[in-house]
Amino acid sequence: MPPEPARSVRATWLYTLVSIVFFYGFFDLIVGLTLFEAYLAERTPLVLAVLLLQLLATAAQLRYCWFLRVGRGGGLPHPAWTVTLLLPAVLVWALGLLAPGLALTSAMPLWAALTLVAPPAAEAASRPPARGWRGIHRSACARLGRTARRCRNGEGAVRPPG
Repeated sequence: MPPEPARSVRATWLYTLVSIVFFYGFFDLIVGLTLFEAYLAERTPLVLAVLLLQLLATAAQLRYCWFLRVGRGGGLPHPAWTVTLLLPAVLVWALGLLAPGLALTSAMPLWAALTLVAPPAAEAASRPPARGWRGIHRSACARLGRTARRCRNGEGAVRPPG
């Protein structure tokens, strides 16, 4: 009997991406229901505004999740998408601070938005800046020069004990 074909890396990453989308959807559902409960208790325009902005933040987070589909090294999407992700979350947090009892709940969308931005931003920041061959050559020569000076001074050599 022939062995079953193995799943590709792309299929595995798609499963991971779907689980990320599910997590954010479920997380935002809990936050939204908590805000809806607060709205039913108080029925103030401020809590309604927080609830509606939470719905916008949820939509932005679920859309932003799909930018992660390119995997590591994809970098950040267009800055307008990042602003679209962060702006409703910041407004939910700011307005939630004004409503009694919503400070912690209203901070959750901002936390979720920042965790979506963090991996692509960290990946983009870790990449070296693009340089031509002359810059790469200059950098390599400088590095080799420092290594040669250390060896000459005995700093880089491993000395046997005793």
